[in-house]
Amino acid sequence: VCPFCLRERRKNRPDTCNLTRPKMTARDLPHVNLTKYLEQRVRDRLAKEQVRQAELEGVSVDQVEAVRDVFVRQVSCMDKNQQVRERMAARYKFKDYPAEFPCRTKCIVVFQQVDGQDVLIFGLYVYEYGHKCPQPNHRRVYISYLDSVNYFRPKQYRTPCYQELLIEYLNYCKMRGFHTAHIWSCP
Repeated sequence: VCPFCLRERRKNRPDTCNLTRPKMTARDLPHVNLTKYLEQRVRDRLAKEQVRQAELEGVSVDQVEAVRDVFVRQVSCMDKNQQVRERMAARYKFKDYPAEFPCRTKCIVVFQQVDGQDVLIFGLYVYEYGHKCPQPNHRRVYISYLDSVNYFRPKQYRTPCYQELLIEYLNYCKMRGFHTAHIWSCP
């Protein structure tokens, strides 16, 4: 249910919106080292943005609305072999191009609690080709998909949050030994 629709429904007919708290929330999803790192960096950046916003407005930090309840979690992590498509294999067969590349796929998401409900506001799908992968994908990361919805609150922190998540994901990959990142951008 859209958070705005839910809020309106609660105002107009509160008796029909008796929602019980879900058994598991975004906060309850398990962390991995990557998400601990990303969540801390995002929170640090958002705190700096709050200070910057207070300076712009000429007020104290306490008077500026802060971002609350942002959770970064990895909801999928699978090892797989990426098959090389027929035309690509035919094109590069003279270079001993492999038939498949071992990789790890991950789905990293950001949740924010909006009006008491967890809302998935950002998703990032990546393919990580590690040190065991042959060239040309040896130690490369492909960001194959990223998307967001426009429910982040307060709105002025949306872009800094997403930028920080992306920058810090790439930094984390660099610390793990990856040397190249590709971002697939589909208009």
